Amino acid sequence: MPFDPSKWKPKFSPSVATTFIPCPSCEKFELEAGELKSGQTRDSWLANDEPESPLEYMSRFVLLLKCKSCKETVAVAGLMHAVEEMYEGQEETVSVETLIPRMIEPPPKLFPIPKATPTEVTDVVNQAFRLYWFDRDACASRLRTAVELFLTKEGIADKRTNGAWENMSVRLSEYEAKEPSIGKKLQAVKWLGHTGTHRPGGVNLESINDALVIISAALEERYEHRKANELADEIIAKKGPRSPVAISKIGPHEST
Repeated sequence: MPFDPSKWKPKFSPSVATTFIPCPSCEKFELEAGELKSGQTRDSWLANDEPESPLEYMSRFVLLLKCKSCKETVAVAGLMHAVEEMYEGQEETVSVETLIPRMIEPPPKLFPIPKATPTEVTDVVNQAFRLYWFDRDACASRLRTAVELFLTKEGIADKRTNGAWENMSVRLSEYEAKEPSIGKKLQAVKWLGHTGTHRPGGVNLESINDALVIISAALEERYEHRKANELADEIIAKKGPRSPVAISKIGPHEST
């Protein structure tokens, strides 16, 4: 299943802290929240005329979540934006707080990586999952690295005959000639990763979500859909099972 941006919010209310992500280990929505601790930032304190009772302020927060199912402990830290609101009919203000996570450890799986994906590629994609929350440029750059490793595993040489490193665009063109659909997707991830590497601040939330949607679709197409197609081709070529079965072990109802 490709990455779904609608499931991953860059900020959330403390009231939904237990449901904004699934457990990173068992992937169930059974997290329980511990005590939320926060403290106003120095810049926010200096920016307010009345630091002791500001109408709007920024804090740093830490929160531990515990999974009721698998007992995993998840640490969340980041920024908390708070605004004092006065509602009609009330005499006192109400603090409306929004949590903006910058670190989640262990990080949740943003999309299921196909089991057949090479370990080297899987490891780098998991690193991108961790970076997603606090450094979108680095996250995009890591996905670009995943594309490079993917090409190597697909037999596309990373060095020229003289020992010099091959240009990634050349490698992608070679792969795209064989696999146009997947190759086109990897080209897009490369360009977003290039932006993340060479243009600090150039990858916004929309762009990193695009990169995750595309690379998840490429991995699914390569390691799940194509695997099914290859199995079908083998069965058709053999006009039967891929592996021979001893006839004596097959009952009458199983041979039809």
